[in-house]
Amino acid sequence: MTLSLDAGASLRDVQDAAGHADPRTTRWYDRARHHLDRHPTYAVGEPPCWVVGLDSCVSASVNDTVARAVSGCTRDFRPWRDPGPPAHSGSVLTKRSCTWKSLTFALPLALVAVLSGCSTKTSTSSTSTTQASTTTTSTTSASTGVTPSTVVGGAVVTGSITCADVTGTITFTPPLSNTPTGPETTHISLNATRCTTAGSISTQVTSGTATATIQSPTNGCVSLLTSKPVAVAVAWSPGSIHATVASFSGYAIVSDAAQHIGFGLPNAKGSANVAGSFAGTDNGAKSTASTYSDLTSTQLFVDCGTAAGVPTLPIATGTVTFS
Repeated sequence: MTLSLDAGASLRDVQDAAGHADPRTTRWYDRARHHLDRHPTYAVGEPPCWVVGLDSCVSASVNDTVARAVSGCTRDFRPWRDPGPPAHSGSVLTKRSCTWKSLTFALPLALVAVLSGCSTKTSTSSTSTTQASTTTTSTTSASTGVTPSTVVGGAVVTGSITCADVTGTITFTPPLSNTPTGPETTHISLNATRCTTAGSISTQVTSGTATATIQSPTNGCVSLLTSKPVAVAVAWSPGSIHATVASFSGYAIVSDAAQHIGFGLPNAKGSANVAGSFAGTDNGAKSTASTYSDLTSTQLFVDCGTAAGVPTLPIATGTVTFS
């Protein structure tokens, strides 16, 4: 009877339901009749606990039932019938910063079914406008039940990734030459496909587009042999995955079985670091990359001796792992 009265049922209806001849009997069973927040003064004061976002999708009686599963309030719950929720401080349950009990309370199955059908309308703090402008598309994480961290530009994805096919182009401005003319800028543009993840909330990565820029003091072909730090930025597809920025201490000149010249990252005894997605468990320290051109080292240095020099170097094969 106490719960019925607290839920807003009239004394007359509770009396009839209980079969009492005298309403004073019903009042005697009302265990909350002496509670302070029953005092009429509270009718013009602050409302007690409010379950944010529920009144708009379930009935008032359901809202009242859920509110009773809340602990930490300074006063007992009374239904609040204001058209809109009161000002709040940003917690899921507001007014008294109420918190859910440790899920040891049992809700009726019917109530659970009703709640599961409600659209999520969690009220946020005064920063909700800013948070709403930072939209995260996380279809993959939703399917696995894991909520990733949210950042501008997508979700930071955990675990590691390996792409077994890397192709692209390295552009030298001005072209590499055996007769240096001044400083040189190297632009690297690569496309990584056939990607697989491990220990990650994202299992389907279509491809990645990698870019990097290296500044050299000279465009001499010999300077290509001097290792330099490389920072590679990778934009992933789907775009809901936040980018990866991999920093390598340097590169090493390598060659494949056909003696095609290539680049290995990091350099011998070098280091790697990853920020953003696919940083593994150690900030990407185990990350590696190997790319190979379609020229042998001999062919490359012959081209360096021509008038045109080497303006571009195609990358025909390669692999990359961020872990």
